[in-house]
Amino acid sequence: MRCPRLLVALALACAGCGTTMTLPKDFLQLQRESDYRAVTADDARLWVRRFADPDAGELEFWGRTLQHDLVELRGYELVANGDTHDADGHAGRWFEFRTNVDGERKGYLIALFVVPRKLPVFSSQHICTVEYTAREAVFAARLDAVRAALATLSP
Repeated sequence: MRCPRLLVALALACAGCGTTMTLPKDFLQLQRESDYRAVTADDARLWVRRFADPDAGELEFWGRTLQHDLVELRGYELVANGDTHDADGHAGRWFEFRTNVDGERKGYLIALFVVPRKLPVFSSQHICTVEYTAREAVFAARLDAVRAALATLSP
């Protein structure tokens, strides 16, 4: 009867695997699973996503890689960046960009967290991202609230 005990242990381990975040006012949560989306009436969009990282890259590596991809390969303009942390105390980095999409100026914020594995055998390190985008004026109006909400993220 070892199998049922193992299943119970796995179920308990995965019970805490859901990502949570207190969204800024005006955001309506559309989906809540391992990653979820939220939107406002004026089309600001927010995503929280998780990606497995079996190679265990460090935050500095993933931050440089992300910045290189968006600036050098996709033509985004880096406006600002800084350090942050999530509700569980994991260090993170945020990057603020501007870009043009279909002739319209957009703002894009992405925060990146490297989260260590919870169990040595049944899990791996993962990357958690929070992405926020909107037309430039809408983006600017909610940017501080979204950045403050990063501290409520529990990946």
